Amino acid sequence: MDDPHRDEPHRDDDPHRGDDPHRGDDPTPSDDPMRMSEQPALTTSQGTVWLVVGGIMAVISIVLLFALARIDTGAVAMPAIAVIVLLYVGMIEVRLLVRRLRTRLLLLAVGFGAIAAVALVAVLLVGMAQVP
Repeated sequence: MDDPHRDEPHRDDDPHRGDDPHRGDDPTPSDDPMRMSEQPALTTSQGTVWLVVGGIMAVISIVLLFALARIDTGAVAMPAIAVIVLLYVGMIEVRLLVRRLRTRLLLLAVGFGAIAAVALVAVLLVGMAQVP
């Protein structure tokens, strides 16, 4: 069926305006909780969650790289393990020393991403070295 009010201009006194989430005032970008920079892990956490997740990522990465070190002839795995340990130590220092919450959480997220990136690159390099 056709909506008889489809072509009418929008009125501010429309009693049904709040019923439809797709109508009405759009939130400003800074009020939108769905934006990446507005996620709770980057705005309200103290940083402990990043240390826990980063620690899990570091342990998994180190175990995997230690296993790959046995077949690694290019000496990639052991330096990667050292870098991952240093990155995690850096995350602990950031958690303890950086006072500004937003900066602390951003640096912890970057540290977590760096651990994952170093591990991924190291695994790819070891794997590529094994291809004849």
